[in-house]
Amino acid sequence: MNSDMSVEVKGLRLPHKTKVFLKLKAQDYGGNNLKYRVEDSRTIFWEEGMNCEQNGHNPGKREFSRFQFDEVFDTDSDEKIVTDAITQPSVENLLNGYNVSIMSYGQSTIGKSTLLLGNQYFEGMFSTICTELFRKIEEMTKKGSDFTISTSFMEVFAENIYDLLIDSKSAKSLKLSTSSGPSSPVIVKNLKSVYVATSDELMYYMSLARNNSKEDHRQRSSVIVIIHVKQKNEEEGILKESSLHLIDLAGSDKLDKSSKSSYSSEVIRKINLSMYSLDNVARSLAAVRRTTKSSGLALQTLKNVPYQDSQLTRLLRETMGGNSKTTVVLTCSAAEKDREESLSTLDFGANMTMVENSVCQNVSGINAKSVLDLCVKNMSIKESNYISRIRILERELVNMNSKIRTHTKSETADREILRKENSTLKLQIDSLTQLLKNNDFRKGNASENMKEQSDIMATIMEKCEKIMDLQLRLDNETAKQRALSQEMSFKSSKQEALEAMNLRLLEQLQANEEELKTMLVTNSVMKDSIEKWSMLANTRLDNIKMMERLMKENALFKQYAQGKRRSSGSSSGSTMVQLDEDNNMEKGSWFFNNSSSGLWASRKAPSTNNGITAALQESLKIRPAKTGLNLRVVRPAEETENNV
Repeated sequence: MNSDMSVEVKGLRLPHKTKVFLKLKAQDYGGNNLKYRVEDSRTIFWEEGMNCEQNGHNPGKREFSRFQFDEVFDTDSDEKIVTDAITQPSVENLLNGYNVSIMSYGQSTIGKSTLLLGNQYFEGMFSTICTELFRKIEEMTKKGSDFTISTSFMEVFAENIYDLLIDSKSAKSLKLSTSSGPSSPVIVKNLKSVYVATSDELMYYMSLARNNSKEDHRQRSSVIVIIHVKQKNEEEGILKESSLHLIDLAGSDKLDKSSKSSYSSEVIRKINLSMYSLDNVARSLAAVRRTTKSSGLALQTLKNVPYQDSQLTRLLRETMGGNSKTTVVLTCSAAEKDREESLSTLDFGANMTMVENSVCQNVSGINAKSVLDLCVKNMSIKESNYISRIRILERELVNMNSKIRTHTKSETADREILRKENSTLKLQIDSLTQLLKNNDFRKGNASENMKEQSDIMATIMEKCEKIMDLQLRLDNETAKQRALSQEMSFKSSKQEALEAMNLRLLEQLQANEEELKTMLVTNSVMKDSIEKWSMLANTRLDNIKMMERLMKENALFKQYAQGKRRSSGSSSGSTMVQLDEDNNMEKGSWFFNNSSSGLWASRKAPSTNNGITAALQESLKIRPAKTGLNLRVVRPAEETENNV
């Protein structure tokens, strides 16, 4: 198989919870700070405001909302700690073949963009990622990996997309690809992508992007930086492709017509639309997750999530709910005047903690062996995941059956008690009714009879109330039993579906194993064929070398023969070699592999011939016969006539 040809192997998609970090910023100048407290570096209690009597609470008492994130950094936390906590795992995931997204969210002018992209005073996450990425690449290159890095910069402002690597004077709004499928990738048409080889080059293009961004766009535009990494390892036979998205969102605080800005009402509407659509997508994804968690069903499609409402949410489809390991960085002001915006930021973060992406390792095999290894690895992981899920559901089913049996026994006992009490009450009612009808009872003292009747009626009413209570208890227990029966039926159907899925999985595994065996046999046959052809090629190469050697010796023979004839013709005292002796010379030449006939060049010239030197006579001595190919079919060209 050609080593340049990669074979895609679909990685195993696994759920990945979105990570959310919170960075608090204190009031920079005069003003009050909000009341809050941070617990265990993950939980924050945030003051909402004062209660009033209409809410049913104590008037004047402060209300606190509880928010829980992956980590909360207080106002006194160093920003470098925040940067290191996010960038280190992000670079590792990127080089392992996973798509990674880091998104900053918060109101304007509180350091959101500085934390992510940096400025002249603070490096930011972008610079740290560049340094760490190329440091890791240098280490992995020494181990046999080849890397290709490219980057793109774009800006979303008022529903328009601009390329930040093009001068703002000539930049035009870019269009997104109109893909119909919900899982189709979103492509920005004509977006410029440049290749980089060092971290300094990446920083240069970041500086260029800043210069190309229009000044009136900066606070209300969303900037997206894409770093695409392609790594190839010939030894492992694996190709990995992954992308890092750094997303600096526009300020979350809403604009209105009364605000002091140079934007038109249409631009303000579009700016607010982007951020409102982003919040709406986060709420929808959180609702999907809550529904999935409560129903216990697997995550279905995200068709109802409104990604198409704005250009920004279309671009962030993979970041929010797609194939990406996403981290959200919230920047929140602790100032009293920013209470509403801070609560809005915390609510967005709370929704994002519920978002669960479906990620996979973007790995391809560049030869048959690596493809097979990846397939076997994915099948093993799938099998272990299905087995663990089946075991969990089996335990849930056992617990549910135990609960149902316990409730059934309790309900049977309660019913028996109710039956006995009902029987007793019926007997008492019948007895009292009989007493009322008794003539002797009517002839008694009227006042005493009335008192007894009232007592009897009170007793009857008390017993009736007790019957009603018991009946309500019975109805409640019946409803519980019905609900448990329905849940039992649901669990049973779920178990049947899982068993059917398990059977299909086993069949697929068996088919894959058969296919794997077939491919292994095919590879063995191909290996034998390759070895056979290799041996044949080596044999032919040896024959060719022998032929070349013989051809060179033949050429030397021709040169010598020509020189001999010339020297014989120029010498007056030399003896002409007769034709029959010349024929014997050709027949007896070592070149024709016949050493038994007369040996040419063994005769010496007469002593009167002084033209032949001792060196020439030495060269005319008999040569040993050489083994090799029989080349009788090849005769040297007779050049005697041409030389005459």
